[in-house]
Amino acid sequence: LLIEDRDKRLQQAAAVVEVMSALNPSLKGTEDFKRVLWDHLYLMTEGKLDVDGPYPPPAPRAEAAPPDPI
Repeated sequence: LLIEDRDKRLQQAAAVVEVMSALNPSLKGTEDFKRVLWDHLYLMTEGKLDVDGPYPPPAPRAEAAPPDPI
């Protein structure tokens, strides 16, 4: 998030996705696993990652209300 050069930021984001892929080889069996990894990256940055990745960022999720006290 703190890298000012947009191209460098995209390069580093792609490197993070590659590391995530190596650490989670079970995802390679899923359909469109690269998109899942990019979605995870966007979610980890709370949607603040400003890159022109290969996939659009996922739609923001609505926050779930906390459960009622017992």
